[in-house]
Amino acid sequence: MKKIIFLIAILFITFISCDGRDRSSKTNTEVLKEHKLLDSFSEKVEYFPKKYTEVITDTLLANGFKIKIKSYTDIDNGIVDSFKLNNTINKSIHRNWISEIKIHKDGKLLFDDKIDKAFLVKHDKKIEAFSKKAISIGASIYYKESMRKDAVTILVGFCVPESDDCLTYLLEFDSTGHYKLENIKLEETY
Repeated sequence: MKKIIFLIAILFITFISCDGRDRSSKTNTEVLKEHKLLDSFSEKVEYFPKKYTEVITDTLLANGFKIKIKSYTDIDNGIVDSFKLNNTINKSIHRNWISEIKIHKDGKLLFDDKIDKAFLVKHDKKIEAFSKKAISIGASIYYKESMRKDAVTILVGFCVPESDDCLTYLLEFDSTGHYKLENIKLEETY
């Protein structure tokens, strides 16, 4: 019985002495560094846009074209921009846009495809390096050009986040479904 009481007393003294007095003089940062947890508490992540976003355009033009564009953010892919400020790693994740485009003329389906960075790089290999640092900006109908001829013109492109560095393309479809992709300067569209 004396051995059990002695064992309980030793265990009691051991537990009382483990009260964290050795860490009381250390800062929180030092304690986190000691346990290799500082990085997990020193990171701020911000997404652009913050959540899944979807925009649908469904238009019938006077020249007989029916266009449906569904643009949405790619939750899984984007461009990460990170910097360190006051021992905090700040990350901005800019999400890519994907546009699903369907074009009809007189009830006949002319085009049904997804426009994203891979589509643009496939048609213009020179932009592959640029595409790695830029996000796709989606697609929109260029009404001014589409109303002047028997064709549909769609603006597509991509930009480097938080800069004015962009590549813009006109994607023009004729009434047979053939299309051409032309790189333009953004000022030309206005």
